[in-house]
Amino acid sequence: VEGPEAGTLVPDATPVCLINGTANISATEGTAPVVPAGYEVLYVLTDADNNLTVVDAAATPSFAATTAGNFIIHTLVYDPNTLDPTTAIGLEAGVVNGLLVQGGGTICAALDLAGAPISVEDPLKHNQTTLPLVINQF
Repeated sequence: VEGPEAGTLVPDATPVCLINGTANISATEGTAPVVPAGYEVLYVLTDADNNLTVVDAAATPSFAATTAGNFIIHTLVYDPNTLDPTTAIGLEAGVVNGLLVQGGGTICAALDLAGAPISVEDPLKHNQTTLPLVINQF
């Protein structure tokens, strides 16, 4: 039996701007994951400004960010009989990786730690500088 491999992801765009408080961030497969029979693929969003804490998970590599910051979308290939991915929410990606064989743990799964890094910027908070008022005198 071939083991799971997470493959790679490439960000669709970075940086991305918040518009009306939301930014759609997404990634595309660079290298397809290897998904053995019985395994599933889940995409995990981590907050790169907060120790790679897992903040969301989805069936597709697409998320809605509501705050500015740096995020990473990771691919997780797992066996639902040995790993409940909902338990990863709130944990750091390194802790999740430590549970997996690739990180020294006992669970056979694959996590793309590098993932697809995406920066989300808030244009309302970006470049807030005060410009001098110039009055033309004729």
